[in-house]
Amino acid sequence: MNVLKDMLQKFSSGSNKSNYVARIVLETIFIKRFLIFIAAGIWLLSGLAIQSFGQAECTAWGNVTGIRVDGELMKFETSLRIVYKNWMEYTQTEKEKQNPTFTRNGSRATITTLLDSLSVNEIVEDAGIGKASISVELAPVADTTMQGAYFCIELPNEDFSDATFKFTGKKPSPQDTIRNQNHRPFYERFILIPDTAKGIIITSKLRRLEVSVKEPIEIHIIKGNPFFGNGNTQIYFTMISGKAVTGDTARNIFNIKVSGKIDDKPVDLAIDTLHPGREFDGIGGNFRIQNPEVDPEVINYCLDSLNVAWGRVELPWFNWQRDETVNPLEAARSGNVDERVAAAMEMAQRLAKKNIHIILSVWYPPAWAVEGKLSFGPHKSGEPFGNPLNQMKMRSIIKSLGSYLIYLKEKYGVSPDLFSFNESDLGINGRQTGEEHDEFIKQFGAYLASKG
Repeated sequence: MNVLKDMLQKFSSGSNKSNYVARIVLETIFIKRFLIFIAAGIWLLSGLAIQSFGQAECTAWGNVTGIRVDGELMKFETSLRIVYKNWMEYTQTEKEKQNPTFTRNGSRATITTLLDSLSVNEIVEDAGIGKASISVELAPVADTTMQGAYFCIELPNEDFSDATFKFTGKKPSPQDTIRNQNHRPFYERFILIPDTAKGIIITSKLRRLEVSVKEPIEIHIIKGNPFFGNGNTQIYFTMISGKAVTGDTARNIFNIKVSGKIDDKPVDLAIDTLHPGREFDGIGGNFRIQNPEVDPEVINYCLDSLNVAWGRVELPWFNWQRDETVNPLEAARSGNVDERVAAAMEMAQRLAKKNIHIILSVWYPPAWAVEGKLSFGPHKSGEPFGNPLNQMKMRSIIKSLGSYLIYLKEKYGVSPDLFSFNESDLGINGRQTGEEHDEFIKQFGAYLASKG
């Protein structure tokens, strides 16, 4: 790490432009060899087979997005889904829609979460070259009326549009092998009769994917429809059919094996020495204290050991002005400053003293500044996060945020380089349209200019 740190420092401090590109090339080659050396050493010391490095790509919420074979990602995506009446609605495991717990031990990942009324325990483990084992346990915590709960595999059209589907572990039938285009589309899926089998083999020109379970299971194959926003084929493996009852438990292990065409064409890399681009300033990151027990240690290490050039600190707007009728600047000047606000301002001052460029960002707006009841997550399945900023309160919003910047400069001597709302397009946690954001920039910029 010291070698890498020294090289990063040389990047940021180098002033000889003529040697800039050559330095990048030489040091990039060295970094690559250095990292390969480290990786090889870890592999030799571990004594583990190569598949233990984690061929299955597993997200923090439990969806497997594919399995790597010789470095090539064989794409598909698993999820757990609860389907409601007549297959017209469903909720699934997905990014930022649940509160999962993720742990990894070697090649095994364990995910626990709550999907609607189902407690989920999932274990994803590499099982060999191109293989993964996914163990799923569902335990209803409340009686819930549903069409069913399913382990789902979605196949990307780019790799499986010409696929055939062959059921395994069932009595021979003319319907054992079916072509993709013969399946009913999304909007007709509620009339489908499932097949019961121990598995399925999906074969296309580019890919082969095989799924097997120990005991026969009901399997739905549903061809997506682009008209409804998703043209990918989905395979549903039934875990709970009908109403979920508290106290029941559904378990199964899904063994997945993939293979296919590997893109091994050589890659040519050309470097344009006449247009080297911008110099590398250094690294950047969030310096926002979310966990007081562990964050300070991480922050101290980064600031002491790394070449930090940009830092994003929080403007705790929710804590700065909870009540619209209270003037937060007057309150702060009289010594009434929230503990979290003081900590955020001190962090900004600490970065400023190290000549680190500062981005000041808002995560949580106060209740008075948004539309509707304040929410720190998605309202319903499929709806965006957070709350829209109240456009009727924009004058008060701008004054409130501006007062924070005024006090930060008065008390701590800090003038941030940039300001932002955190992911305002998504609403994490204050939401704006592109047009609203554009208008805010104009109004807020004018207000700040008027205050010097």
